[in-house]
This record gives sequence, structure tokens and C-alpha cells, in this order.
Amino acid sequence: MSDPFCEVFILVGDLAYKRGARSIKDAPGLHDVPIDAAWRARINAHREEIDGVPGLHMAVDFNGFPAGLFTAHGGVVAAGSMANEGALCAALRKAIEVENKGSAK
Repeated sequence: MSDPFCEVFILVGDLAYKRGARSIKDAPGLHDVPIDAAWRARINAHREEIDGVPGLHMAVDFNGFPAGLFTAHGGVVAAGSMANEGALCAALRKAIEVENKGSAK
């Protein structure tokens, strides 16, 4: 049986948590999660649309351009040679690894 939660959503949540995010539903607006120089996620933990991100969704940008839209249960992402699900997950894992090394000091 596969995991009922979207891997990208889980990885972004893990990265945000490692960077100190807590209870983002209680904060106003979107929660911005820079991943690396190319990738960025914006999480909308509210029911209403904010800045073009539907309620309870996460938007992902690649080099400043829209590249994906997710919920906790799935989504869509660009399928280019540089901007694709594999590249996004790899960037997230690398960012998490960097955070883990930083917290181990």
C-alpha cells in the first residue's frame, strides 16, 4: 500500500519544521519556504485563497515561475528537464540534509 500523503508535501513540511515553523495555520498569510536558489514553496494553511494560492494548498515555484500545486494528498508539478518532481524532491532532501548538519553543531 502506498503512503496516502504526497511526498513533496511531507518533505516541504519537514524542511519548514526543521527551520522552526510551528502551527502555520495560526499565522497570517502564506508560509514561505525557500528550498534552494531555484525552488521555493508557499504554503497556504488557511481555507481562503491567498495571493493566488488556493486554500489548504502549497504552490511551488522554479526560478520564480509557477511549477507546481499540491495538497497533502497529491498535486501536479512541471515535467521539464530541470524542473520536475525528481529534481524538486532531490532539492528538498538536500536542503533537509543541510538543516540536519546545521542542527548537529
